[in-house]
Amino acid sequence: MLFGRSVFTVFLIVAALSLPIIPIEINGQAHAISVRDQNTNTPDLLLAPDDKTADSGEAMARPALTLALALPLATKLPHVEETYLDVLSILSENNDCTRFYGGSAAIEALNELTERLVPSYLDPSIALRMKGRTASARNVRNGFAYRLWEKAELNLNGPFVKSKNLVGQVRVSDVGDYAPNTREARAAILLHEIGHMIQRADGKMVLPDDGTNVNVSQQNTWRVIAVCREQINNLDQVSHLDRLRRAQTAAAVARVRASAAQR
Repeated sequence: MLFGRSVFTVFLIVAALSLPIIPIEINGQAHAISVRDQNTNTPDLLLAPDDKTADSGEAMARPALTLALALPLATKLPHVEETYLDVLSILSENNDCTRFYGGSAAIEALNELTERLVPSYLDPSIALRMKGRTASARNVRNGFAYRLWEKAELNLNGPFVKSKNLVGQVRVSDVGDYAPNTREARAAILLHEIGHMIQRADGKMVLPDDGTNVNVSQQNTWRVIAVCREQINNLDQVSHLDRLRRAQTAAAVARVRASAAQR
């Protein structure tokens, strides 16, 4: 299945013929989707300990009721569920980081990225890579717009999973100033990637594409950290188990409210 859900498979068959914009439903919310019929030079999260350029630009906030994924997640990829919970907790609150991504509607992009993650073995400088054809999505209810790639590869040789190696082995880079294979580094990696997915109100992406450009990728990482450092640094104040319980409770309450609103 190309996009991991049957609704996307059906759409791609139609899109291959005429590339229309078609209303569909994702997680109970109306969307308009279009597909670009091409392979893009997709953004990789490349890591290199050089330029520390930071920019705290801010996307416009959009109100939304976006449900978390069903927990526990089905994925068996290392650390993905814990990191999803960490980033979910950040984006669920009213803070500078959440506003940078356009509000809590950004959880929708986080959900889509998390569900598409597959394992891969790439150069240790790469943490996560999105590749293939892209689909542009817009939530009709709140105007939240983002794009999706066919595939999102989590590098099992990279800093999401691997720590710094011994002398003589291939070096695994830091994520900004966070050591690889740490809670903070993994959160920064996911936040970096959803920045490539989310479209701001002015039509630009939250983070520009960096492809295989190490310097631009590093600048994007520092930009994320500059805005989200407080939230990232406070992650260890709450355990993953507590975050799981809170997310499950919040999701149950949200579903009850959504069901009541439809009556």
